Amino acid sequence: MISLICLLLISQGPAETSNSRWDPSDILIEDSLGPYVAFAADYNYTTGDIYVACLVDSGYYFGDHPGWAIFRSQDHGLNWERIFSSAFPQTDWDARDIDLVVARDDTLYVSAHAYRKSSGHDRIEYCKFYEGPSNWVYSFLNDIQLSDAEIRSPKLVRDDFEPFYLYSTFIQHYDGGNDLLYLNISIDKLLSWGAVEFIGSVDYHDCDLTVSDSTVYWTYSFFQEGAKRIRTRVYRDRCFGLDTNAMLQTVSDTINANVRYPRIGATTTLPDNGQLVYTFFSQKDSETGNWDLLYKYSEDGGINWTSTPDTLRKGSKSAVRSDIRGYEAEPNEYIDITYSVTTSVPFMGYNNYFRWSSESDPTDWHDNINVDGGLFGSVPELVYSPGAPGSGAGVVYNDYNGNLWFDAPWLPSGIDEEKDKVAGKINSQIVLAGSSVEIGSADAIVYDVTGREIITLNSKFWDLKDGKGEEVKAGIYFIIDEENGYKLKLSILK
Repeated sequence: MISLICLLLISQGPAETSNSRWDPSDILIEDSLGPYVAFAADYNYTTGDIYVACLVDSGYYFGDHPGWAIFRSQDHGLNWERIFSSAFPQTDWDARDIDLVVARDDTLYVSAHAYRKSSGHDRIEYCKFYEGPSNWVYSFLNDIQLSDAEIRSPKLVRDDFEPFYLYSTFIQHYDGGNDLLYLNISIDKLLSWGAVEFIGSVDYHDCDLTVSDSTVYWTYSFFQEGAKRIRTRVYRDRCFGLDTNAMLQTVSDTINANVRYPRIGATTTLPDNGQLVYTFFSQKDSETGNWDLLYKYSEDGGINWTSTPDTLRKGSKSAVRSDIRGYEAEPNEYIDITYSVTTSVPFMGYNNYFRWSSESDPTDWHDNINVDGGLFGSVPELVYSPGAPGSGAGVVYNDYNGNLWFDAPWLPSGIDEEKDKVAGKINSQIVLAGSSVEIGSADAIVYDVTGREIITLNSKFWDLKDGKGEEVKAGIYFIIDEENGYKLKLSILK
């Protein structure tokens, strides 16, 4: 039996502005990774190569098994190759989260968060992937396993020294509070961890971590004395020789019962006390019931912060999640942000937007680009590619069916004529159907997610068979009639 979720594609564009820097063509990295695939992106500072690491959901990629998949682009995101894939031997793993760090020798350091049903363990596994004599190799380094607590918000970052240090944070959550929040450092490339800080005795909800030069910025949200609060700490000198005043500096002690998703990013200006630092968070308006995306910033490396938050986005129906990252492009420093806002149609996921600001004016946020709409719970990951034919960030994101895509302002027009037809930016609404689907055109063409033509239709019904009369496989399909602008996206599940 085939069930069908039918997504009607509306030709109208998003209310937010588009921008010619972002070509309408997106690059498919890989399809069928499962609707709950966890992914992370990073890049080699020297070569500009981009890597994406996936903790594959137990969907169609490995059958019933979850597993690993690693992808690389050596031409600034235009083409992608799978360099590693391996299914887990057991089927009872649930993918939760993943983070990725790329060293200059193209060794990949990964933290993968999963839950194993048979043992009841929540687990973070630290490992590395590197290119061996004949193929890419996976190497397990160490892990954290908890049977009596939930792991929340694991993050992994690195500084840019040689030898580099790695830093991690996560929450050890217990029912009823009394959580533990960790900030750890590894000076031996994940072979061992040392605790920089661990604090407890309250209910922690989320945390984030970034490094700029030798300063580590750490932000987290927690529930205490009847309110949710957000706090940021600043650690100098790679977490050694700490500046106590900076370390204990508070960004926001917001007295509000509805504050979520703190995220932190910083520019790379030297010295450390000249860095521009942002902390973003989502806060619910008690009067309207909507969620706003707010931020505070510091222009002196985290010592002094703006007294009241500024607003980047107002009026979302649910809490706004974001990804923020800084980069240097002479003669200025920039901060990029992507954020996800619920669509106007219930259960259809998120519209995802990209904006940027420069050090010259911390509150002047340029562009307001809908990177892609109607995604299922995805926040695009920002990633850079030095040497690309254009500045700024690219993004990696997943759609409803677990297909990974790449988009960047430097991609050339007309990458793939067929792919252009199926990768437009569109809004959607849900319609339920059975083993066939009624469409609004009798002269449409059906494409699969790669842009390959499946069948040309001559009626307003499609029986889910290809041109040879064989039943199509589960996956995403597009029905296009370019003459009248009709577009229909189908997600078929067996």
